[in-house]
Amino acid sequence: MEAHQHAAEAPPQKKSRLRFSLGTMFVGLIVLALVASNLFTSWHLYHAQQTTRVQQMEIAMLRRELRFLDTSDQENVHIIALETHQELTWKWRIFIPQGKTQALKSVVGELPQGDFPETSRLMWLHPGERELTCYVSRSANGEWMQTIRTEVDGMVSDSRSKIPDEQMAWVTQQGATHTSGVLPVTKHQQTISGTDKFGLIWYRRYVGTKPNQRVDTTQPSEGIVFWLEPFEEASPRKAE
Repeated sequence: MEAHQHAAEAPPQKKSRLRFSLGTMFVGLIVLALVASNLFTSWHLYHAQQTTRVQQMEIAMLRRELRFLDTSDQENVHIIALETHQELTWKWRIFIPQGKTQALKSVVGELPQGDFPETSRLMWLHPGERELTCYVSRSANGEWMQTIRTEVDGMVSDSRSKIPDEQMAWVTQQGATHTSGVLPVTKHQQTISGTDKFGLIWYRRYVGTKPNQRVDTTQPSEGIVFWLEPFEEASPRKAE
């Protein structure tokens, strides 16, 4: 009878190896929460970076369309041409870095062969960003005038000078014209060192040629030229 009872008894159950304490469970939950939080933060950071990158690209595109200058390079001179839609009128946005003051020079009339003419007419362009407009037009009394307009932080300044009629005779004469320099058709800004002469605009008319005739642009002509060249202060005299 006793043997039968022992045989009927259920076998002892094995202890589970998956048992863990309540503290271990809490530690595991904390680790999972930290991992989830880190993944969530990383996803938000990635999304924010992507959004910022897209916005920066849109801003850069808008600045190019509006022809703003990229002045992240503070060592060189930056120039971009702006639309004017007016005859004998040119406009640029110019940035000049510290230590590279430029002299704006111009000549109207006879232009030499392939080089900048000599002139004492100039305007100082000090470091900073500005809009520069140069144009030639007739005044109310019929005189030819050259105007150089600068705009810095909303402040506009004009410099005007009279041009003798004989220097503008070519305007009414037939001839082929050739324009070169920093023009609105140049979509991107130009960067120069500011240590050499640089032509902003060459407007040449070869009097006596047909309007659409191909000409040798290195030859002397009539026209207008505006250019930049570095301002060099006169060195002080040594004591004798």
